Amino acid sequence: MAVVGLSPLFNGYQVFDNNGNMAAGALLYTQVAGSTQGTPQPTYTTITGSVQNANPIVADSTGRFNTEIWLDSTLSYQFVLKTAAGSTIGTWNNINAVGTGIVENVATNLFTATAGQTVINLATVGESYTPNTNSIAVYRNGLRLITGEDFTESSSTTITLTTAAVAGDQFLISSSANINPQTIPASVVTYSQGNLNAITRTVTSKLQESVSVKDFGAVGDGVHDDTAAIQAAINAVASNSSVSGGKQVGGVVWIPKGRYRVTSTITGLTDGITIRGEPSGLDGVPLTLPSSGSQIYCDSTVPSFPMFTVSDGGPITIQDIGLNGTQTVTNSICIQSGTGTTNVGATQAHFSNVRFTGFTSVVNAAKFIDVSFYDCGFEYNTTCFNFIGGTYTALGYIKFVSCIFFGGSSAYFNLSAGANLNNITFASCIFQYDSAQTVNCNIFDVYDATLLDASFASCNFVGYSGDNCLRSLSDTSAIQNITFSSCNFQTTNPVDFSYIAPLTSTIFNIIFSGCVFNQGTITSAYELQHLIVSSCIFLGAAQVVLSSCNYLTVIGNDFSAATANPPIALTDIFNRVTISNNIFADTVTSIPINAASTKVNISNNINASSLVSTVWTGVTAGSGGWVNGTPTPQFYVDNNGFVNMRGIVTNASPAANSIMCTLPAANKPSVIQTFVIPETSAGGYIIATVSTDGNIYCIARTGTGSKYDLSVVRFTNT
Repeated sequence: MAVVGLSPLFNGYQVFDNNGNMAAGALLYTQVAGSTQGTPQPTYTTITGSVQNANPIVADSTGRFNTEIWLDSTLSYQFVLKTAAGSTIGTWNNINAVGTGIVENVATNLFTATAGQTVINLATVGESYTPNTNSIAVYRNGLRLITGEDFTESSSTTITLTTAAVAGDQFLISSSANINPQTIPASVVTYSQGNLNAITRTVTSKLQESVSVKDFGAVGDGVHDDTAAIQAAINAVASNSSVSGGKQVGGVVWIPKGRYRVTSTITGLTDGITIRGEPSGLDGVPLTLPSSGSQIYCDSTVPSFPMFTVSDGGPITIQDIGLNGTQTVTNSICIQSGTGTTNVGATQAHFSNVRFTGFTSVVNAAKFIDVSFYDCGFEYNTTCFNFIGGTYTALGYIKFVSCIFFGGSSAYFNLSAGANLNNITFASCIFQYDSAQTVNCNIFDVYDATLLDASFASCNFVGYSGDNCLRSLSDTSAIQNITFSSCNFQTTNPVDFSYIAPLTSTIFNIIFSGCVFNQGTITSAYELQHLIVSSCIFLGAAQVVLSSCNYLTVIGNDFSAATANPPIALTDIFNRVTISNNIFADTVTSIPINAASTKVNISNNINASSLVSTVWTGVTAGSGGWVNGTPTPQFYVDNNGFVNMRGIVTNASPAANSIMCTLPAANKPSVIQTFVIPETSAGGYIIATVSTDGNIYCIARTGTGSKYDLSVVRFTNT
């Protein structure tokens, strides 16, 4: 079949004879251009170039040609139009298919004629043309002359006037030459960027900088298996990778808009390769999958597999794309970067505007070095990063900028046995809890591993309830040098260390600077080392509640809008404590601290200027079914002479006037005190009295339940 283009003449034409009459049955002969013998040349009925027109093409009774006329794009034509009787109406030469003729060598010259001149010689100015090809235009004193009537095309360099010129006549002559296009391989056409020091290379080299997966048969309809096409595109770019200026130069694998289904692992992400999709336009909080743009998704009907494996080296780049897994398949992984058994994995990788959704693990890595994530979203993944140990492991220098972590049912970052992660930074990121989920998601879980030098700057922690920011799951883990600066905690329990394993687990150098706590606490049930809280603002119920800490510094904070009283609660023995230059609410007059603590400095605070030595003492269990619960009932006497109680006493069926517990004689009140003690499980309460004999009596009970909280009991014994 011929490669064809539409004829510029006679498609849909109505033709007339030289007398102006409709040329019914007119004959259009299609011939080789410039043919004096009228050599026939075929035309075609459709764009397919498979069916030839009759030659001549015959007009109907109205002088119209009712067939389409398509020309061979590689040929030039001569058209001869005749009446049904065979008289020539006109001849047109050098006709090319639409879009295939290229005009070059256009020349325009002005001639001044002499008296009686009939021949004008173009050769005197170096001009020439091809006669009978409609390639010359002649103007006499501004009026265009008609070929064949006013002049004849005598030769390639002359024309002959029908009427001799008058002295001084001005002739403007324009001529051009048409050439036919040729197919030229891109491999022999050169390209230069044009700027200083730019090198010359082939067009093939330039075009191969970007390879589309559709070049290899990808469909992107969400149904067709596009694994092989994507793999072939990556292989093609990798095969053209080279070294220039000491740096690896690869190319771009272009993923056009669409949803691409993969059924097995794509390999070969290595030096210099970029995977680039078409942005979806959803650059805000990624609450749903993008409805447009480029996506690659794992088929949930096949066994689990990593979507990508990363070979050793870099840089590699993935940008402007959605990568979707399925949590219905166990161990659905997006990127596998080393296993710890061999020395392979990502070094120098960059991710930009990528949405990772629905994986059990976005990245599973033993080697992951010098990696950055900009404007990425992590949505509804069981865990985002699972870092593993092994014979070959190298993890660190990882950066997150303007990323969003949303949903999830485990830890966003999980460090398993032997993993040592250092230097990880977060800037302007959001960690958001999904209220529709029943399981909260921690930021870091560390199990027999090490986390060193992590920083959070201008990050937002939104909607967490009872989660842990940093959690050590074993007594051989180490978490050190963690900094939160200018962060906003809009959570119930933003930074909870209470699940950190005790014994030899080490938690060193935790710093909060310039943060805002909306609700929530900084808390731990186990010992911390070197905790600094400075220039922070505490609002609502936000407070610092610690069991034990060596080298605690709380300085320059604003607790004035905090409702917790006291806003700092230090319940065990501390060593080297500084609490200074803070602002407390007017209702806060003291900060309790265990009397056994050493090297304590509380100074220059607004309100809470006094230091309370807290020595908690147990009480005697009651009778009539009352027993001590958990935590054990205790009391201490503050510097103002008030007895303060805490702990739980239990009785499922308390009798009136039964003894709930007994205080030492030295701490009994001088007059009877009455309290309403709440029940903690079913919502009832007991009206109780603290008698002058030291006994706390149950007077009356309302509601059900068995656990009663003594922390409401506070009285003076003077």
